[in-house]
Amino acid sequence: MFLFMSERLEGIILQTARNVKFQIKQGKRDELSRLFKEELIPTLKKQDGFQSEMALYHDGHASAISVWKDSASATKYETEVYPNLLRRLESVLVGTPTVETYEVAASTIS
Repeated sequence: MFLFMSERLEGIILQTARNVKFQIKQGKRDELSRLFKEELIPTLKKQDGFQSEMALYHDGHASAISVWKDSASATKYETEVYPNLLRRLESVLVGTPTVETYEVAASTIS
């Protein structure tokens, strides 16, 4: 379940960020990087409202942070596209990722 706070702050539509946290199967980091570059990022770039993606790795754990124009765009991606991408990544992940959704408080992404 995802809770989105108010999208308006003094008439400004706020960006939304999704932080997907997961564990990488041992020896699968390079394959995960390839999948991000060749499949995940190109798919994200085709989504309405998508603005940026960053993948962070540390000691077998990872976070994939995406920034969206608004919560409606993030929600549409979450329900229509993310399940298929998650299935594509099952071979390199341990368990099920957790997803946290945030309002963006400050960013250099316009």
